[in-house]
Amino acid sequence: MLVPKTYEILSECILTGTEAGINEANRHSKKPSKSKLIQSIYDSIMINIRDKFEFQVSQPNVQDFQNRITEIGFKQNGKDIQG
Repeated sequence: MLVPKTYEILSECILTGTEAGINEANRHSKKPSKSKLIQSIYDSIMINIRDKFEFQVSQPNVQDFQNRITEIGFKQNGKDIQG
């Protein structure tokens, strides 16, 4: 029986998705807003994850993620990250 190395596969998805998201955001703007950068990174990571994994429950929803960011209150250097 073959058992996938889930941690390694997921790590690769996150790393390549982060790089692709940064490149994508910078391709459309010389200085993208923090919210555009976060959204681009998230989208790219999720595309990579969906390519490697099959979700058994309903697909993750961007709006759910954005609501969760608001609940958690992403901060960088003590300041809220907003556009």
